[in-house]
Amino acid sequence: MVQAPPRRLQHDAGIPLVKDDEVNRAVALAMLLDFGLAVDTTAAGREALAKAQARAYDLLLMDMQMPVMNYGGCALRPVIDVAISWPTG
Repeated sequence: MVQAPPRRLQHDAGIPLVKDDEVNRAVALAMLLDFGLAVDTTAAGREALAKAQARAYDLLLMDMQMPVMNYGGCALRPVIDVAISWPTG
């Protein structure tokens, strides 16, 4: 079976990849780079929050539960609060 090459995106979408597991982070990063995405990686939710406060991203890929930063079972809540203020369009 012949497999088609990954489709390239027309622009560099900014994506933070937040995974505390190093192997999973490396696999996900390789897949995203194959699509031509600009990816910022981190293993910590607090660092992801700082990145989200510093710039607007097109997409956020983050575990629901992160060590240290886990608010009622969801580490995303503080990041979502920041993302609401990102410009759209």
